[in-house]
Amino acid sequence: MCTYYFHLKSSERIIEDDVGKKLDNANTALAHAKRLIEKIVQHADHDRSLEWRVHITSSDSSVQMVVPFPLFFAVSDGSKSHIANEAQA
Repeated sequence: MCTYYFHLKSSERIIEDDVGKKLDNANTALAHAKRLIEKIVQHADHDRSLEWRVHITSSDSSVQMVVPFPLFFAVSDGSKSHIANEAQA
């Protein structure tokens, strides 16, 4: 098991995860990040949340993955959303 940290970043703010979560591998870390994003967007202004990303780091502070919130919106409903279409434009 590895400790992964889930830092929230936008162009204006950084919210550091100083606790982390012990998970089996990078795939479970990605699944956790998606659940985190899902919880956040339920309470956030949709337009403002588009600029946010989850930076997943390991215990040595190396970035393992960056998960943009728009990616979550584009795939969460199983169809192409207007966000996915904007990304292609």
